[in-house]
Amino acid sequence: MRLDQQHVQGPIPAELSAGRAPLFNDELVSVREITSVLKIGPTKWWEGVKSGLYPQPIKLGSRCTRWSRNSIKQLMERGVQR
Repeated sequence: MRLDQQHVQGPIPAELSAGRAPLFNDELVSVREITSVLKIGPTKWWEGVKSGLYPQPIKLGSRCTRWSRNSIKQLMERGVQR
């Protein structure tokens, strides 16, 4: 879908109007995917989320929670505390 002026107030950034929007390219990942990559258990992960050590989730529904892949990559780059 291309953005046009009638849907956006103000000027449209060039990368959006050209269909190259890197900020929209972030995938969502599950707790199972995260804990598998980080080699920690889900309980430990949730404790870290609750304490603020790990990124906050995105709730998609009452039983569907995901994290942005970019937030997990940033966590890995700065070093995961276990």
